[in-house]
Amino acid sequence: MSEHVSTVVQIRRASLEDAEAIASVLYESFAEHESSYTPEGFALTVSTPEQVRDRLKAEHVWVALVGEGIVGTVGATPKGEALYVRSMAVLPASRGCRVGHRLMECVEEFAVSEGFKRMFLSTMPFLTRAIKLYERCGFRRSPEGPHDLRGTPLFTMVKQVRAMHKIERLSEEQARPMLPQLAALLQDAVHSGSSVGFLPPLTFETAEGYWLETLNEVAQGKRILLVSSEAGDVTGAVQLALVAKQNGLHRAEVQKLLVNTRFRQRGIARALMGAAEESARASGRTLLVLDTEQGSVAEKLYEKCGYARAGVIPQYALNADRSLISTVVFYKLL
Repeated sequence: MSEHVSTVVQIRRASLEDAEAIASVLYESFAEHESSYTPEGFALTVSTPEQVRDRLKAEHVWVALVGEGIVGTVGATPKGEALYVRSMAVLPASRGCRVGHRLMECVEEFAVSEGFKRMFLSTMPFLTRAIKLYERCGFRRSPEGPHDLRGTPLFTMVKQVRAMHKIERLSEEQARPMLPQLAALLQDAVHSGSSVGFLPPLTFETAEGYWLETLNEVAQGKRILLVSSEAGDVTGAVQLALVAKQNGLHRAEVQKLLVNTRFRQRGIARALMGAAEESARASGRTLLVLDTEQGSVAEKLYEKCGYARAGVIPQYALNADRSLISTVVFYKLL
């Protein structure tokens, strides 16, 4: 599969039903190198569906999808303050579409959101394509072992997780002292041109009133609030509006993804989206929906986060200059 702008790659957590597909991806990905392994080493590199199911019960595993088919996978296991990355594989036919890069980004977002200090992985010297990917993702070779896998040469690569910001799910009581900063965050977003339901100029009082209503819904369990901060300063936030209808209890809407303009281009927005997805799963929500201004930076972000486009609604909202703009509706199955 050659790289093409229309290729949409979605990343989600793996389920037990994915075991056979994951086992197939692992085998097809490493089969071309089988002669470079010892038989024992190759058997430990690939897995049977039963072994994959055991891993899914004990590890964090993600899959990459193009359309309905699983084309890649990666796993991660906590090791103290470090996160061990393993079994990163992409089908040969799907290489060149940044599937591996997207999977590695997903693992790093998880490492950041969970507070891990470093990530490490083991790879073989003959897996040159994978090594180049790991290097592009910031991993560097380390002298630490192990140095072989049942007779197959092996070496370790490490990456420090430099997360200066932390992301927390806040209760109404925890968020209330941050009210002035949250109001300022919303003002910053609106005055920098973000389409988030308000038009400039946005007064502090209006912004504060919005957050008071939001915190009331957080207290009632209708909404989840996630806030990123650095050294005590609020750097961003995102919300999940939990659908309360009986036939929609599996669904939530992502709302108000905000990052202060002083802290953009640091991966905070992606980390907030990753944390929102983790919170959605923990709350039993398996479908997320959202909408954003067509042609905006946010539209590209959501595509990179694996959200699928459901369609475009023309003349949906007013822009800062009072012209009508279209909105793109996205969804993601978790």
